[in-house]
Amino acid sequence: GNVAEKATMPVISISTTEIKESISGVKIGTLSSGDKTGTFSLQTPNDALTIINDELYLTDGYLLDYETTKVANNTTGSWADVSWTPNITINFESNTFSSYLTNFFIPGISVDM
Repeated sequence: GNVAEKATMPVISISTTEIKESISGVKIGTLSSGDKTGTFSLQTPNDALTIINDELYLTDGYLLDYETTKVANNTTGSWADVSWTPNITINFESNTFSSYLTNFFIPGISVDM
């Protein structure tokens, strides 16, 4: 690739170190693209995750379970997805980049006291 293009690519990050368990719709973290402006979205739709502006949340009605590290649907009482993984891919789109993907590992779950 072009060296100049790589130098201007956004550095996508998430600002969190832990997530509280058993809280419906808990904020997972704030997404950042450095000095670039654009829109964040999930690469693969996931009912349990929601992005609002630059913040990543569990969707209302979903909560994390510390012991299993799974996501539960609090409404139905079932696991949201048996294949839940803390690795997610975020799309970042701006007027400079039509699509840019970054993989994130959602940090460990803290015990809600």
